[in-house]
Amino acid sequence: MVSQDSVEAKKVNPGASYDHPNDVLSDQTLTRDQKIAILREWHYDAVRLQESAGENMTGGEPDRLRSVSNALLELGISPAAELDPHAPGQPSVLQRILKRFSSFVPR
Repeated sequence: MVSQDSVEAKKVNPGASYDHPNDVLSDQTLTRDQKIAILREWHYDAVRLQESAGENMTGGEPDRLRSVSNALLELGISPAAELDPHAPGQPSVLQRILKRFSSFVPR
């Protein structure tokens, strides 16, 4: 198993550790939950990149939204359902924001 610091580094910049989202799936050193966490971050980044592309503000990064979404689906996670604030069982927007930034709060 890989250290939590290493997982956090991979979450911050998945593209620096992996060439493709499928590489996360095949990383045998990660648990399923760690893979999901890394892919969720990558998905978040890919959504933001696509929004920037719509405003002609990209730096030439590849669009990985579809491949990250497919990798999450292989793990049983639906990115579309997670982004839908009206989906059953979804946390509120405030809860999602707090969860996303909780790692920055010192304990």
